[in-house]
Amino acid sequence: MLDGGKLRAVSGAAAREGVRSGMTALESRARCAALEILDWDDTAIASAIAELSAHFLVASPQVTPAAHEPGLWWIGAHGLEAMGGERMLVRALAEIAGAWHPRARVAIASSCVVARAATWAAPGRRTSVEAAFIVPTGGDAAYLAPAPLALIPMEGELRATLAALGIASAGAFAALDSEDIERRWGATGLAAWRLARGHDVRRPVLASVSARHAAEVELASPATTMEPVLFLLRPAIERLASALAAEGRAAATIAITLTLDDRRSALPSGAAPHTVTRQVHLPRPVARAAPLVEHCRALLDTWTLTAPVCGLAVAITSTAPATSEQSDLLALGWHDPA
Repeated sequence: MLDGGKLRAVSGAAAREGVRSGMTALESRARCAALEILDWDDTAIASAIAELSAHFLVASPQVTPAAHEPGLWWIGAHGLEAMGGERMLVRALAEIAGAWHPRARVAIASSCVVARAATWAAPGRRTSVEAAFIVPTGGDAAYLAPAPLALIPMEGELRATLAALGIASAGAFAALDSEDIERRWGATGLAAWRLARGHDVRRPVLASVSARHAAEVELASPATTMEPVLFLLRPAIERLASALAAEGRAAATIAITLTLDDRRSALPSGAAPHTVTRQVHLPRPVARAAPLVEHCRALLDTWTLTAPVCGLAVAITSTAPATSEQSDLLALGWHDPA
């Protein structure tokens, strides 16, 4: 796919012909004359990312599309023991992703950099379930050591220098002295060195949510309207309502948190993203997802954005026992059984 005169995404078949991201159309066709080149469509790709993120919320309450890497997600794997743990999670993710891509790959590790590297595990090294690889807890550094440097994010100059020095693996890079790395390549080089050791500050959430029943998802790119937020709201509420129903509980109060990216607002504040939380106090406890969605939608309809929104968190902050006839008197689709 072509963006700004250069290839931004390359299929596996094209890569096997020597085509690489960053090439011009002329360079890529010199490698593969039959290459089909499509224009990059930011709108269509952002829409697809939001749609698939909504599907992933069914499997995990923590979903984050990777920045600048369409087609890659960081998904939380913690706290799902009651739902079958990691093996059930990878089955669910593989099934969801497989409906969108015939060769989707899933991996679980304690850090994002290792999880991404593990998706490229050779078939002979897999000890996994349905196209997924699970790196044992505490084994990130050992797993990453033999991985090629191509799987470690870093600047091009550093990558070229390491290649010239004959350093080809993450382990060899990680074995270098940190002071030497920082002195020669500064903070960016030190950050890459830490990644090579499996130390990754990235997490599949914007911030931790303390509520027991909570779901959180990042947008692929900051949005200036509520449209993508409303799209992601329904699967988040449906997941939480399902969890409450399994416990025989109903929602009494819902907290909606939006993460706003002030750096992209009209004001040159240069501020970091911050969160704004508002609550929905229900007239009486509600267990069904549909009326919960409508109450939250009503709140969002009156919410004026002061900066682009880049994340959504939904939490059930108070509950009550569910009654035998749970519904919402304000929901048009409900009829009193009496």
